[in-house]
Amino acid sequence: MEKILEKLYQEALQLKKSIQFIDLINEKSNPGEFVIKQLIFKMDLNVKIKMYQEHHGEPHIHVDIGKSIHGASISINNPRILAGSIERKYERKVFEWISKNSDKLLIIWNNIQSGQTIDLSALN
Repeated sequence: MEKILEKLYQEALQLKKSIQFIDLINEKSNPGEFVIKQLIFKMDLNVKIKMYQEHHGEPHIHVDIGKSIHGASISINNPRILAGSIERKYERKVFEWISKNSDKLLIIWNNIQSGQTIDLSALN
């Protein structure tokens, strides 16, 4: 399980960087505002990936981006939003990340559903 979490951690860092980049290229620059200032601000963008023991529905993760407390619940097997929302500009990257890591996410999902406690805070 430790190897799975370490790999998922590295992938989560890459997802966060991709989301930060999306924000940077979509940002409207204010006259006189330094690009480096925008970059530093975007580097603090909060991206959280969570999973809970839930005995309902299909395997899914919860993704919060920015100040969102509960952004979206997204299916692992066939990435799509089950509940909530995230900004459309992030959807493709988040869905790609879930698809790429679905095998690891399903292992964690199954372990959590069987009652095992797994700390996913490293992914955030």
